Amino acid sequence: MKNSFLSYLMKAGMALAFTAVLLVGLTPATAQVPASNPPYNVDAGALITMSAAAASQTVNSATQTNLDKIGVVCTSIQTAVSGTPSWTYLIQGYDAGTATWNTLGTSSTISTSTTNIYSVWVQSGLIAADVPTNGVGKSVRLPRTWRVSAVLAAGSGGPTVTAKVGCNLFK
Repeated sequence: MKNSFLSYLMKAGMALAFTAVLLVGLTPATAQVPASNPPYNVDAGALITMSAAAASQTVNSATQTNLDKIGVVCTSIQTAVSGTPSWTYLIQGYDAGTATWNTLGTSSTISTSTTNIYSVWVQSGLIAADVPTNGVGKSVRLPRTWRVSAVLAAGSGGPTVTAKVGCNLFK
């Protein structure tokens, strides 16, 4: 009886040791790809693309969701015009309590027929010296829900605009 009990303890101990080796040696694999909400700056791409857009209208981007970014810089480039267009673009935040869009920053008026780049920068703690030439800056946090809106004014000669507005989010 003594031998069978010792034999049982040895077998149980070996099984326990074998299980421990397996648990230690087989660590779970983890993916080495960026998270769905990466901890770095993100290029949101062209949020507004206007191809020969007629004057006297407003073009809104799709609603954007900000999960953890503190700011955004949006840049426009006008590549073609007809007539004498005049337009601006705005970064707007959405207030769910009042169901309204509030303007956080507005670009300078874009009315030239040459290719110029204008920027609107919204970021908490923004220093005016950091804003690029032809840029406008506002020291506020980017809200959870935001969008870009282009406002084309009436002009002479049946104006149209071909332009893009792209944005980059800052961590």
